[in-house]
Amino acid sequence: MSRERPQTAVLAAAGLSRHLPLFRREEIESVEDLRYLSVDDFVAIGLERNEAQDLSRMCATVAV
Repeated sequence: MSRERPQTAVLAAAGLSRHLPLFRREEIESVEDLRYLSVDDFVAIGLERNEAQDLSRMCATVAV
C-alpha cells in the first residue's frame, strides 16, 4: 500500500510534483492545507501564477 501523502497526489495530478519541496518548507502537509491557500499564497511560495490558478481550481474539486 502506498504511503504517499494526499497533497503529494494532488500536486502530481496537477503536474507540480517538482514543487513539493516548496510545500514541505512551508509545512503545507494536507489537502485541507492546500484548500485553505489562495492563488496569491501559492505564488508567494514560488509557483507561477498560472500554476497557482490551476492548483487552486484542482483543490476546490478534491474531496477531503
